[in-house]
Amino acid sequence: ILVQSQAVKTEVAEQLLKKTTDKKIISLNGDEADVKELFKKANKEKIKRIIGDNEILLIDEAQRIHEIGISI
Repeated sequence: ILVQSQAVKTEVAEQLLKKTTDKKIISLNGDEADVKELFKKANKEKIKRIIGDNEILLIDEAQRIHEIGISI
């Protein structure tokens, strides 16, 4: 499924997470400055600290975080 609308992508992600009630989830928003800062110069240990004991990481608007694909 190709979803173009920003709002629809967010809604789809939120609906999927609601169905995943047995997992610990961390949800972040790439539009927020503090989230962008979290991933700046991220390494393996920093990513582990961000995720903690959560099993699923959702980053809405991840494309707004510089080099997020490399960081993750």
